[in-house]
Amino acid sequence: MDALELLLSETFDLVVTDLLMPVMDGLDLAAQIKGNPVIRDIPIVLMSGRKLETRFDEHSVFAAMLTKPFSLDELLNVIVVLVASK
Repeated sequence: MDALELLLSETFDLVVTDLLMPVMDGLDLAAQIKGNPVIRDIPIVLMSGRKLETRFDEHSVFAAMLTKPFSLDELLNVIVVLVASK
């Protein structure tokens, strides 16, 4: 089952995705999530080992962006803030 099928078959509070993935990159996944009225309101956290450029802010599809390596505390803080704001 791929990510989109899973998102459509279950309920999720947020999505954490990597920028670079083998089949579909994080930008494509985010575009497909935001293009689907059933799941478009799920916040998306983008993470990457590459320095994230501010151009991703222009897309405004990401609720947060984390550059690897990041601490577990950083990730948990992002999750708490996003889930609490729903």
